Amino acid sequence: MLKPLDLKLQKSTTDFSLSKNLKIDQEKNGYRFSMDPFLLCSEIPCLKKKTILDIGCGSGVISLVLKSKNPHIKVYGVEIQKELADIAVKNVLKNSMEHDITIICNDIKNINPTDLNGKIDIIVSNPPYKKQKSGRICPDRQKAIAKHEIMLNIEDFFICCKRLLQNSGKVYLIFPAERISDILINMEKNNIKPALIKFIYTKKKQNAKLVFVSGIKNRSQQPLIAPPLIIDQLGKTRINKS
Repeated sequence: MLKPLDLKLQKSTTDFSLSKNLKIDQEKNGYRFSMDPFLLCSEIPCLKKKTILDIGCGSGVISLVLKSKNPHIKVYGVEIQKELADIAVKNVLKNSMEHDITIICNDIKNINPTDLNGKIDIIVSNPPYKKQKSGRICPDRQKAIAKHEIMLNIEDFFICCKRLLQNSGKVYLIFPAERISDILINMEKNNIKPALIKFIYTKKKQNAKLVFVSGIKNRSQQPLIAPPLIIDQLGKTRINKS
C-alpha cells in the first residue's frame, strides 16, 4: 500500500528550498526514505544542462528534487528493486517530469554508457550504507537491500562511477561519517579525487552522523574540508505530511 507524502520544503538552515511542491508516494510498510536525500540535495550546487545519474533511486525522491530545482537537467534513475522502481515511475508521472526523468529497473553493475546515451556528467547517490555482515539484517528484504550492502557495496559503487562518468565528471553522495575511510580509499582506487568533504551533526557536542562527499574523475586537487553542518532539529527542514 502506498502512502502519499506532500513535500512542502521551505528555506532552512540547510539553505534548501523548492520552487514548487512535490507529490511523492512511498511504501507504507516497506523501505521509506529519511532526511538523507534532502540533505544531499541541499549540498549539490545549481546544475545547468547536465545529465544526472541517480544510483539506487528508490522511489525517485532525489531525482525529483534535483529536477524541481534545476529545470534544464536530464536525469536517469537506476533502481534494482522492481517495487521501488515502479513507484518511482508513478512519482515521475505524477509530477509531470516524464520527459526529463527516466527510471531504469536494473542492477547498476549491468548499466553501460550506451544505456544512458553516453557517459554521465554527474552521479548522485544515497547508497546502501551498512556493511553486509554488520549488525542485524532487516527481515524485510526491500529495506535490507536499501540499507545493507547486499546488492551494491561502496567498492562496486565507485567502480560504476569510474565506468559511467565522463572525464571531470562529478560524484555527490551522503554516507555515514564513520565510513569516510572506505569512501576515500575507493575513490582513490578509481581515480575519483575528493573535492569537498562536509560532516553533518544532528546535535552539538555529538559525533558526526553523516558525511557529504563530492569528487571529480581524473582531476587532481586538494579537497576542501567544509565547515560542519549542525542540525539541532531535523524539523528545521520542514516536511509536512498530508
